[in-house]
Amino acid sequence: MGESLTGPKTAAGRAVASRNALRHGLLSSQVVLADESAAEFDEFRERVTRDLSPVGEIEAILVERIVFASWRLRRVVRIETTAVRAQMDPSVGVPENERFEDRIYWAMIRDSNSGNLLERLRRYEVTLERSLFSTLHELERFQLRRAGEQTSAPAILDVHVNAED
Repeated sequence: MGESLTGPKTAAGRAVASRNALRHGLLSSQVVLADESAAEFDEFRERVTRDLSPVGEIEAILVERIVFASWRLRRVVRIETTAVRAQMDPSVGVPENERFEDRIYWAMIRDSNSGNLLERLRRYEVTLERSLFSTLHELERFQLRRAGEQTSAPAILDVHVNAED
């Protein structure tokens, strides 16, 4: 086909757009954000990998997805805690406060332009939990089959809310 008619046209514009998801970090393709500890993430990854004991490439991929979803869920909890604290204490988030969670909270407030931040966080949390548990169940199915046990196909349900579908 042709070039897209929307979106940034220059290299600088595309570079800025590529970081859009980093405003609050919940949808970022970058798992460990600049203010988070890469060493802590690596230790977390090692513990989860050791606990889940993947064998083979597919199981390793599934474990990696579990690690990423779990790490992001931890971030949601920190942000939610900060949001609730900020609602109770208006001094939270003032410029001299350098806490990572406070900067994330205020970034989300600017991003959402609404008072529904906690509801939005809950939607992120539900999405991440769904991904985590479906991947965990798939890993369990792979591991059971590898151990020679029968497994049933995963239950898949398509739900359409549009009457035309």
